[in-house]
Amino acid sequence: MQITRGLVIVGACCSWFAIPAACSSQGTTEITVPPSGDGSLLETSVEPDANGDAQADGQGPEPDGAISDAAAIRIDFGVTPQVSDAEGGAGGATGSAADTFAELEALSVGSRARTLAVHWDALVDAAGVPRDAEFVVLAQVAALYRERGRSVLFSIDAVDGTLDARPANLKTSWTSTELHSAMDAVIDRAFATFGPELRYLSFGREVDRYLASVSSDERSAATDFFDGALAYAKNHSQRQSGTQLGVAFSLAGLATNRSPQTTTLLAASDLPIITDLPLDSTFHALAPQAAVAALAALPNALAATGKGNAQIVVQSIGYPSSTVVGSSPSAQQQFYQALSRLLDAERERFPFVVIDVASDAEVPVCAEAAQSYGAATDPFLEAALCSLGLTDSTGSEKPAWAEVLAALSLFGKP
Repeated sequence: MQITRGLVIVGACCSWFAIPAACSSQGTTEITVPPSGDGSLLETSVEPDANGDAQADGQGPEPDGAISDAAAIRIDFGVTPQVSDAEGGAGGATGSAADTFAELEALSVGSRARTLAVHWDALVDAAGVPRDAEFVVLAQVAALYRERGRSVLFSIDAVDGTLDARPANLKTSWTSTELHSAMDAVIDRAFATFGPELRYLSFGREVDRYLASVSSDERSAATDFFDGALAYAKNHSQRQSGTQLGVAFSLAGLATNRSPQTTTLLAASDLPIITDLPLDSTFHALAPQAAVAALAALPNALAATGKGNAQIVVQSIGYPSSTVVGSSPSAQQQFYQALSRLLDAERERFPFVVIDVASDAEVPVCAEAAQSYGAATDPFLEAALCSLGLTDSTGSEKPAWAEVLAALSLFGKP
């Protein structure tokens, strides 16, 4: 299964309450994680916390995504794990012992959110029929988060940026009855697989970039397809009352130069769902403060769409550390410091945030991910994607790692 944009939490440098000095030249960094009833690292069943109970009762944000007047609240803040040898950059959910350990490691350090973004063609066969084995694995991962009162976002990636991930035999038309029926079948399986932990169901990743890359006719047809998928999911009899739905866009695609099709799909969504990889057009890193300022400015940018007061779900966000793209480990740390300050000040605005990623990827994984940008051989994009990790390829943590661990503790409580 290809779960995109996630890397492994490295076991050697990920102890429950402290990072061993052997993993860093800076000694041991103590990070207190609020008790969540998780028990031992390998415990498989726990009582949900208060937040989990609320989710199980079907309570959640208002259906239209509007922000309440409540006091500061806990953010579902997490880091997505992945096994290191996942095929083609896949995110790791194969049901193996290594995968389960990676999930439990993330949970043990306080991760409260899990993004499961899976290419549609990995969930089904060439004709669009759901693969039972893939949904069994998803159910196993979902159970780990449900038992701990944590939150999951499941993204059915019909497209991933410029990459078309429709089933192999159904790529000829966005309007075919077979294609629509195949998506309905996957939605059926998704609602049957997940429970109250499914806080968000999204369709596509950075759909705005796909729409910008195709012809006008295909753009309109794809928009109608996603609109139909949203409508089917919204009216589904198995939809949990606390599950919100949307099409996922890039931050830039929502903040600037929104196309009419993007505006249409945003209006049909319960709330904005975004990914954020702050690179410029040449795949160099934006300055840390400028990158966070762009996220902070998004509500104002959405004012004209009717979503300016809505909560914003951050399906994934990351920042490179490579000097090749004008960044550094220190700049990455500054980015996460600024991001933590923003989120702490705007807890009700950003209810769900997942950091991408825990560990630097191998070059083949980065090349796979770069395909979604239509630039698989660009050396700057490769350098950016291969340096997003909070730990490097040897498992040694970068300065940003301690910042994120502190944020996991901070946002785990009001």
